[in-house]
Amino acid sequence: MRRIHALAIVLPALLLPALAACGDPAAPEEETAATPQPVLTGNPAPVAVPSGKVLAPGEWSVREDANGVAAAFSEANGEPRLTLRCDRAMRQVVVEKPGALQPGEEYSIIAGGERFILPMQASTSALPTMSARVHPQQPILAAMAVTGTTFTLLGPGTTEAELPAAPGIRRVIDTCLTV
Repeated sequence: MRRIHALAIVLPALLLPALAACGDPAAPEEETAATPQPVLTGNPAPVAVPSGKVLAPGEWSVREDANGVAAAFSEANGEPRLTLRCDRAMRQVVVEKPGALQPGEEYSIIAGGERFILPMQASTSALPTMSARVHPQQPILAAMAVTGTTFTLLGPGTTEAELPAAPGIRRVIDTCLTV
């Protein structure tokens, strides 16, 4: 009988401190580390490309109206350097560049290892502008729309700089294909 009696005295003595710590307000609580919330960020804008050429300063913007959708690469001053728009009536992508076209001048785009000569014509707008009509299935347009790549616009009076590809270019192409 002594064994049971001793166990009955020792067991509560061992469990009492453990149970007391559960409800002890003076005991420090474990702090849970706050889980950081994910933050959406854009890709940092590169300033140079692997070829060593300079990436043109500016950004792409997309606008849509009754005439179609347009993607414009504009410099910090807001002037578009290059615009691609869908002419819904003609089902063609129009590549526009500010400036006066002189006879015999040739402009081209290099993208995805290919070169495409733009059939530029002087536009009849108030500001001197030149434009070329390109079929939306032209492979050079698809190469210009590959995210993470760059392309080059070459021609008289243009500085040889790389322009970043943009999803807006794909949107222009797709709009012309689905009209």
